[in-house]
Amino acid sequence: MIFKLKNFFNTTEKSIKSHSLFYLLGNIFSKGFLLISMPFLTRMLDPSDFGVITVFESIYGVMTVIFSFGVADSITRYYYEEKNDFKIAAGTMYIVSFALSAIFLLIVLFFRESLANQFSIPIIVISYAGILSFSDIPKTIFLQLLNARENSKIYSIYATIGSFLSLSFTLLFVYLLSNNRYEGRFLGQLVPAILFFVIAQVYIFKHFDFKFKIDTNYLKYFFNYSLPLIPYRLSGILLTYVDSVIIAKIEGLTETGLYSIAYRIGMGILILHVSISQALEPKIMLLMNNYDDNIKIINDHIEQAAKYLFYFGFLISVFAKYILIVLVPESYYGALDLVPIIILSYCLLFIFEQFTRINRYFKKTNVNAIAMFISVAANIVLNLFFIPKFGYKIAAVTTLISFIVMLSVLWYNSRFQLQVKSIVNLDKIILKTLLPISLLFFLTHYIKVDLIIVDILIKSIISLTLLYFLFKKEIRNYLNKTP
Repeated sequence: MIFKLKNFFNTTEKSIKSHSLFYLLGNIFSKGFLLISMPFLTRMLDPSDFGVITVFESIYGVMTVIFSFGVADSITRYYYEEKNDFKIAAGTMYIVSFALSAIFLLIVLFFRESLANQFSIPIIVISYAGILSFSDIPKTIFLQLLNARENSKIYSIYATIGSFLSLSFTLLFVYLLSNNRYEGRFLGQLVPAILFFVIAQVYIFKHFDFKFKIDTNYLKYFFNYSLPLIPYRLSGILLTYVDSVIIAKIEGLTETGLYSIAYRIGMGILILHVSISQALEPKIMLLMNNYDDNIKIINDHIEQAAKYLFYFGFLISVFAKYILIVLVPESYYGALDLVPIIILSYCLLFIFEQFTRINRYFKKTNVNAIAMFISVAANIVLNLFFIPKFGYKIAAVTTLISFIVMLSVLWYNSRFQLQVKSIVNLDKIILKTLLPISLLFFLTHYIKVDLIIVDILIKSIISLTLLYFLFKKEIRNYLNKTP
């Protein structure tokens, strides 16, 4: 039995299961460090400190998108075209984007005081966000190319080391600082950022052999493909963080910190989501080169991944109460009600990303940008209207509604404009999988048992029953192969 279980994971290097496993392990160790750090940080930082960190993360995310100009996406897309001039094309795109990002960094540092006043945060937050955004560009290109080459092992190793260093230095600096301890988070990210800035540069020079020259043909490709991605990526960051910024303005930094904790609990499903998406991306992009012959294979990959993701989201939602008890002190328990709604939003995020991949393949990145912009606009309007009336918790609902709006726009474009409806089977993914799982959680949520052991036992039985019905074919096949 043990031998069979080992062989279940020892799939071939080219398989999606194998790459998903490597990405999952890497993301568990890298992004999972944020969850591991929560019991320590929540005891050293109060919710208002977490509020400052959350606003920093939103600004940092926005600057990263603007500074990079989407160059990693252009380089990776060109790589999938399998042309002989990749090294020259990539070098041209890289050197131009790097120069532009340096200019943007100088502008941000010059206006950092004005920007800090706009967000009602310390000036140093803007400075760190700008420097970290600039230093991230080589690392992002490096990691995306590793993903495109399906070097999942190397990708996971570098991601894990970077996150481990970030966590270690963060905890160290937060512990050492006596005032403004949230600055420990910025310092903790800065040290590994500088290290990986150098490593990524060396790796790009040595292993990818970029040829640094300016060629206008490649610049046209770069700007035509990446410019529409800037508002798309920017809108994605805003959709994630705009509610936090609005909460900080209307409700205060303490409520922003509580809202942030709920998202960090929901990060468990994001780890699996990112891992599966990283494994799916190169496979599906290449399969779509022969779309008519491979449509069933593409559908099967997406539907199977969705089942794994939705089931894991169910587990986090059902046991969220006990996850909070383990990870954070009682002052943060107010975030509990938000976790299931956030999990559902992440499930929709996985579905809509399947449609954005279609647009990226057909180089219709402007459609992604339009869909995201509409969603962000809806989110801002809903937040400004409902947060003053119902408080910060309503922001999770408005974000979910915004995701539904965005998914609807992308579905319409895929169904009626590109006419590639069969790539993503929404009937099977939503109506036959996500909706029944959500209803089962709703029923489970209303099971109120005071005795913790009995409560955990009942929810465990329900979870195992759901596991069987979702994966009974796989379970039977596996058991039949086991002596």
